[in-house]
Amino acid sequence: MYRTAHSTSANSKGTSRQNTVSKRESRLNTLFEMIKSQERVSIQEMVNRLGVSAVTVRKDLEELEERGDIIRTFGGAVLTHNNDLDLAFQVRARLQEREKRLIGLAAAHLIRPGESVIIDAGSTALQVVRHLRSIGSLHVITPALNVALEAGALHGVAVIVPGTGMLDQISMSLEGPEVEEAFGRLHADKYFMGLRSVDLQHGYMDTNMRRIRLKQSMMRAARETIALADSSKLDKSSLVQITPLETVSTLITDSGISPAVLDRLNKCGVQVIVAGKDDHPDGTE
Repeated sequence: MYRTAHSTSANSKGTSRQNTVSKRESRLNTLFEMIKSQERVSIQEMVNRLGVSAVTVRKDLEELEERGDIIRTFGGAVLTHNNDLDLAFQVRARLQEREKRLIGLAAAHLIRPGESVIIDAGSTALQVVRHLRSIGSLHVITPALNVALEAGALHGVAVIVPGTGMLDQISMSLEGPEVEEAFGRLHADKYFMGLRSVDLQHGYMDTNMRRIRLKQSMMRAARETIALADSSKLDKSSLVQITPLETVSTLITDSGISPAVLDRLNKCGVQVIVAGKDDHPDGTE
């Protein structure tokens, strides 16, 4: 009798857990379909639709974001377009935000007073400028208007925005033949290059031909190219190659890099700097 009661109790608990999981999956599917149909949905709309608390909605959104289906925004969520990597700049900036800050700090440490540096467009490259403190005399060359504005506010930093190209509203960068030609007349010590992915076979990659031509012109203008990529971009492929792995001297990434990817990059002659690997004693980044 005891065994039968125990077995019945266990089956009941198992069924209860299955029902709970089933309800959550159903709720997650409903949330995803809401965001998919409207592209942008507020938390209050989700609460009203599902009849659950805001806390429950936020937990569900965290899970959908971990799956890569959506991106949480202030007060809501938007759909992740997996086949369209050109997300709005403000949304992309939230992805791997801490890692990008650490990469920007590590890159800023490589810049010396008196140098001329090219800083690319993009949310990671923007963090390089935000960590330039008390650098003294410096020339910052950039096609990105937001990078130029940040750099222009720093004491002793002269800013050059080459060319008069078309503004890409996603990257906030000037692009086109005029900008590429202008970079052909410039010479810099270092180029900090942003990118969409690092493919271990095809090298550094991006999705837009116009953007790739601009990056290649900035590479030619600099003595040294330093790639910036958080670990989520490693061992991934994009549409078009910018340049092979061995043509870039240094890659700055974060501690999420796998040992296998690190070993492959080192074998290709790429120096890999793992940002944030050694914590500062005072806990700062």
